[in-house]
Amino acid sequence: MISRFLHFLLIGVAVFWALPAFAQEADQRTDSIIVSEYLQNLGFSLKQDYTMNLSESDTENLVFRRMRWNGKELESQEYQELAVELVYGYFEQPSMVADAFDALRSTFNVGDLLFNYQEAGFDVIRNKGLSTVFIKGHFVVGFSVIDLPLQGTSGLPSKNLFNNLKQTLVQKIVVAGQPALPEFVVQFQKEASPNYAVTASFEGGIEPFYRWDLSEPNSKGLYKVVMEEKAKFLKENQKMIKVSLNDTELAPGTYRFRFVVGDRLGRGKQYDDTLEVADQPSNHSLFPLKDSTLKSTKPHQNLGANPTLSLNHQETPIVAFDLANTDLTGLTKATLVMNLEGCEFPGNGHSRRRGWNNSQAIEVYPLTQAWAEGNGYESDRRGRKGKFGSHHGSRRHGHSGNNGSGPGVTWFSPLDEEIRNNRPDGSSKWFGARTALGPRSAPSVPVRNRQTGAVEFDVTQDVLNGYYEGWLLKQKGHFQTGNFSFTSKEGGNSELAPKLLLEFSGPMAKASGSQEGTSLLGDLGFGSTGFKLRALRRRSELNNLREFLKENPTAAFVGDQVLRTVTHSNPSLCLASTVLYRTWLS
Repeated sequence: MISRFLHFLLIGVAVFWALPAFAQEADQRTDSIIVSEYLQNLGFSLKQDYTMNLSESDTENLVFRRMRWNGKELESQEYQELAVELVYGYFEQPSMVADAFDALRSTFNVGDLLFNYQEAGFDVIRNKGLSTVFIKGHFVVGFSVIDLPLQGTSGLPSKNLFNNLKQTLVQKIVVAGQPALPEFVVQFQKEASPNYAVTASFEGGIEPFYRWDLSEPNSKGLYKVVMEEKAKFLKENQKMIKVSLNDTELAPGTYRFRFVVGDRLGRGKQYDDTLEVADQPSNHSLFPLKDSTLKSTKPHQNLGANPTLSLNHQETPIVAFDLANTDLTGLTKATLVMNLEGCEFPGNGHSRRRGWNNSQAIEVYPLTQAWAEGNGYESDRRGRKGKFGSHHGSRRHGHSGNNGSGPGVTWFSPLDEEIRNNRPDGSSKWFGARTALGPRSAPSVPVRNRQTGAVEFDVTQDVLNGYYEGWLLKQKGHFQTGNFSFTSKEGGNSELAPKLLLEFSGPMAKASGSQEGTSLLGDLGFGSTGFKLRALRRRSELNNLREFLKENPTAAFVGDQVLRTVTHSNPSLCLASTVLYRTWLS
């Protein structure tokens, strides 16, 4: 019994001696930022010094030390009494720091301070003050400077005192070497096509949250929220949030998109974007810019003015549209439509009828090289009924047509400088455009024997990839014997000419002027935003250059002169390159 009593007695003595040690550690921690000496040197005297508990529940322990001084500003030329109050506490856990910050911020307001002015020795009717609450390390600090301006005193000296006092407090905490709270780092990242979105990644933070809003300005320059998501706290282990906005829900106009990520301590970042939502372009079709047929049996002949486009084992049609000057923002589909006047697949050695129920597939390839249409043609392209292709019609009727004149495309070259002479006059060689074909993305299209009417090719990916020089049609496989005849743009009926159908979705939204800010406490307000915007099509560098030169005549002229200077030693090359350059710009 006695030994047990001695055991508990020793424990009690140990605890008794330990309590002052803990108290001393706490006092040393809080005493390290006392500013009594600083204020005393300014003529202030300490009036109150005690602890206060702002806890709202029994599980919290939000204990602060509260001190206040009275005095007057010695630097002021006019008599001016001041009151200074300092409330601060040290809290071990980051969550406790956040709780203490909220508690102190909600009670420490100018005009409703924690002390009674009458009790402080002032007979206050009007008051004017400066107040702040801040966090440094694990310290939560609030202080105020209250003055009584007399006879129109500006109060500026008290602002100097306020700023100097805050700097002194912060410096004392830094010198004390107290541990810092984990940083809250937020980074925003725009995403590229196909959907436009913003992702926020972050590290640290105490109970991070996000919010967003989409607003439009009114006539007074104020913003009206048209779409928003209220503040949402993120999951404990969440390190990233992605937000998107469906642009189809927006009317055309200018919007401000704001995306905020913060935490309970008022830290974080704000991301702003200006969105321009344009009217949705209507679906429409393009008329051909140029078309022609490349004929391997007459490699230097131009057929740019022919009323038909022939496809067989000797001939391949090419067609192009003015995509470089077409706004393709929001494009969802592009369809090349060719009107088939007729086709015939000969039998395989016995009877033509054996091939009547057969079908052949047609492929379409994007062209990567510029070419000139030309004005040559073969007269009476169509032969007897049921016969299609120039090697039938023109040979049977004996018409050679018109070779044309000037530059034009041939099987041998994309730009023959003079098609009249039926000789190679172009410096470039492309051998039926075989050296200028991009990868095929459009599915092949089967065509039945003697089929007529529209034949459609899905060339969406070609357009989105920036292939603007046109397309070449060819038969799938080798040694095909079928003959196809399509209507050209010179065929006399614009409804049957080749066309490029363009389909859009929208409205289209473009983002610009994005910027990040760090001000959260006032403008932040809780929240997060997301938007999904239609991606802008990427044009090829070559077409970007062409558009730039078209819009800048001086630059285009300089390019022409540079080209002449480089090729002046070779007159033929100089002429060819000049014609090709000017045709490319036209």
